[in-house]
Amino acid sequence: MKRIIGILLLLFTNLIVLNAQLFDDFSDGDFQSDPQWFGDIQNFIVNDQYQLQLDAADAGNSKLFVKYNTVDSMEWNLYLKMDFNPSNSNKLKIYLMVDSTVLDSTSGYFIRIGENGNDDNLKFYSVESGNETLLGEGELGLFSKAFAVNLKITRQSSGFWTILIKKENKFYKEDFQVFDDKLYFDSAYFMLDMDYSKTRVNKFIFDDIDIKPFEYDNIAPVLNEAKLLDKTRLILTFDEELDKTSALQKANYTIEENGLNPAEIIYDNNIPNKVELRFITPFGSGKNYTISVKGIKDLKGNAILEKQSTYFYLIESPGLGDIVINEILFNPHKGASDFIELINISKKYLSLKGVKISNEAKVDKIERIEDEIVLSTGDYICISADTNSVINNYFVPDSALLYQNKLPGFDDDEGNISITYFDSISKIDIMIDSFDYSEDMHSSFITDAEGVSLERKNPFLSTNDRFNWTSASTITDGATPGYKNSVFFESVSDTTEVIVLEKKVFSPNSDGVDDELIIRYSFENPDNYANFYIFDSRGRLVSQIVNNELLGTRGIVVWDGYVDSMKVPIGVYLLYYKIVSETTNVIIGKKTFVLADYLK
Repeated sequence: MKRIIGILLLLFTNLIVLNAQLFDDFSDGDFQSDPQWFGDIQNFIVNDQYQLQLDAADAGNSKLFVKYNTVDSMEWNLYLKMDFNPSNSNKLKIYLMVDSTVLDSTSGYFIRIGENGNDDNLKFYSVESGNETLLGEGELGLFSKAFAVNLKITRQSSGFWTILIKKENKFYKEDFQVFDDKLYFDSAYFMLDMDYSKTRVNKFIFDDIDIKPFEYDNIAPVLNEAKLLDKTRLILTFDEELDKTSALQKANYTIEENGLNPAEIIYDNNIPNKVELRFITPFGSGKNYTISVKGIKDLKGNAILEKQSTYFYLIESPGLGDIVINEILFNPHKGASDFIELINISKKYLSLKGVKISNEAKVDKIERIEDEIVLSTGDYICISADTNSVINNYFVPDSALLYQNKLPGFDDDEGNISITYFDSISKIDIMIDSFDYSEDMHSSFITDAEGVSLERKNPFLSTNDRFNWTSASTITDGATPGYKNSVFFESVSDTTEVIVLEKKVFSPNSDGVDDELIIRYSFENPDNYANFYIFDSRGRLVSQIVNNELLGTRGIVVWDGYVDSMKVPIGVYLLYYKIVSETTNVIIGKKTFVLADYLK
């Protein structure tokens, strides 16, 4: 029977096109062409992530192999995921170069992962005519749990083998080295050989298989990232291990904005691709800085000769008013999800990690953001339990930041949304912003508010000023998730008047353009009691839009052109106002404006 299998495998190999270099990332969704793999092909698939995956019907053993040409110095690279704890019953052998796929008589080299106990490591073998010899092994316990790694195995012409592993770190770390030059072939097979139980039939995943001639390292380290731990400590991450002596030279690091070098450098032998730089002068809030490096070497002696630079900034936790609630959809379309939108109005880079979202009307419903999300000045973020629902119902530009996270429940008639952050120093929750919403805040010309959000007109005005909120324009389908609100306005008047009309003509027709009369007020002191009246051109009272309400120092008052749910006729109107303050005289004044519309 073995002889028959061997003859069939030899027939298969006559069909294989040999290449000095072999690469397959399975991005074409196929593993049976370019290159063509052979073996137990019925037990493998290319999954939705375009990775090669075992997909056997039952427990057993499966092999997949391909033939290639070799040179005297070779390099093998691949991504490997074993989504289980390896064992003797569930193990993997990767034959790097063997002269036959008949394992009882093959010769070459392979690695093995999988054994009983907690000491699972990578083992490297030679095999001659089916007889295996252990040549070297790596760190104990490195593969005792489920894992995903990138492997790089190199063979130099001298017979010097190096096994490198990239696990959680962003660089390859040498596991071990061995010397063996006894076996060499002009062409060889690369083969994946796995044993598995019934519960592991789809738990082996492979990707980015790259077999090529080995090239000696003559490339200098690359600076990948700079990140502040606090105001004086900066972590630099490189793409490979650094030579310790050059990494500790202070003159190799410079802050471009002030020409400073670090006062101290920390090099950790356990994380040799990173250094911690410590400075005496603290880095400022909201500023961008540039760090440049030069002269740093890798373990092969390759030095950074041309200056490399990257920027960094101080990331801070939000405080009161740094982030404000800018939009809320609390009555979504049937089957859709609520969302909230936040905007950073501070001059800082702010992290949302640890921010809590709650509905004060439902105190037991508090959701927390667990991911590191950084907002710079003016950045928006739309948060929803189902971001696909938001995308399917509204226009969302590519630049919009949507984040999927649970939200507390929001009732369709009224409720609250509060944003807090737990301060680890004071041990209390700091209120960042809080908004009491109501369906009554919707515009009078919205007859059905389902699927229409409430938008904030100006993020710098008071959150709970009822005049600072209204319905999103129907031209934008009723919401603007993750970008500037459809009703946003920014006052550009430089007048010293206490009462100013933003526009002297408005048209309440729900076209998204000047739909409301916006009245801006600005006082030197708080505690101003106001009355605002609207009269028509014949002097008749149309509406009292503010009735003895307390106004702060700065804000807006809005009239939508409706009285008792009926839009008033087009024409010229008069705003009459009277403000009484404890610290100033009574202020009385009037402004004329026009209510317009399209003529039919």
